[in-house]
Amino acid sequence: MSSYAATMAPFADRELEILMAYDNVTGVNYKDDRTTFEGLKKLLPDAYAFVADIKKIKITDEDLIRVHTFYVRAWEYQYLGMAKTFSALSKADKKLLAEADADLTEGRAYMSKYAREMG
Repeated sequence: MSSYAATMAPFADRELEILMAYDNVTGVNYKDDRTTFEGLKKLLPDAYAFVADIKKIKITDEDLIRVHTFYVRAWEYQYLGMAKTFSALSKADKKLLAEADADLTEGRAYMSKYAREMG
């Protein structure tokens, strides 16, 4: 587990930057749709690249593969939720916004599984 933690350590700063950028334009920091749209527009390429990079991590231990899969799935759902939010705002589509919220919730569930496994 310690070698996995060491492998993941370089990703921590990028993860935090993405989450902070998202938090800056959503939730309690929400100002208006335009601000959120512009924030997501800047954020999405970084989030996409982050997901692609964590998917490339090679792990050989079967237990760690399962744990890492939780992390990857969490971020796939987080990215999907962010992308759908961006699209929903551009189209003023409340149904798509609800789908985005569901994806973000699913991403948080996977992240919770990952955190429990990491102890």
